[in-house]
Amino acid sequence: MTTPLHRDLSPRAHSPAASGFWTAPEVEAALRPIAEHVAPPLLALARAAASVIRLSTGERLFAAGDAVPGLHLIAEGAIRVIRTTPDRGVVIHRELAGGVLGEVALFSDGRYPGTAVAMEPTLVILLSETMVLAAIQQNPELSVLLLRRLASRTRDVIGRLDRIANLTVMRRLALHLLDRAASGRAGGATVSLGMTQVQLAEELGTVKEIITRELRALGKQGLIVPQGAGRYAIRDRDGLHRLAGRGRQRSP
Repeated sequence: MTTPLHRDLSPRAHSPAASGFWTAPEVEAALRPIAEHVAPPLLALARAAASVIRLSTGERLFAAGDAVPGLHLIAEGAIRVIRTTPDRGVVIHRELAGGVLGEVALFSDGRYPGTAVAMEPTLVILLSETMVLAAIQQNPELSVLLLRRLASRTRDVIGRLDRIANLTVMRRLALHLLDRAASGRAGGATVSLGMTQVQLAEELGTVKEIITRELRALGKQGLIVPQGAGRYAIRDRDGLHRLAGRGRQRSP
């Protein structure tokens, strides 16, 4: 099989069948589930692509400092981008199916500022730098689209920094549990963290030891009860809302 236009960035080597070049019908089939959520200029660009990357959960798409080969359109799955320091990692962005990664690196110094990791089994279509730049020259609408995406990404990062700077870890954790409950079934009476404690620490801008400590503190306050396997029963929803700063909410 011809080697695709990307480097092996995974802690585990890609299998030969995991990535490569697809035919036009195969790419079209991969795009079909997200077609209505992708802007026409970007969709047209993706339909002309052929290089694909399939990732398993926890596998890296690229690492901070790597040279950018183009834009990555997520056809299925989800990616989170992490900025690491010697003692911790912090999630700076998430991208779901239909989203694109790589604009910052492509239009700045050509190097990724963070490491992208698959949150679940993920399929990515590579839009090469040559393709993207040629399409921008032919279609100004694509330039506007990418600028809007960059602006949205910047606003999202500022929001994350604001929460880290101004909210305690316990408050951020309470907000996370309430958001998980709101998106869950059975009224969110029992929620899952949705990830490991290490990943949650990266999401909330702290370290695992503090997450463990604050979960225990929430339990001692009678707000949650651990159920095992990363699941917690919400005993006092109103108390969680007050702690999160959302005001008193009626339990369902």
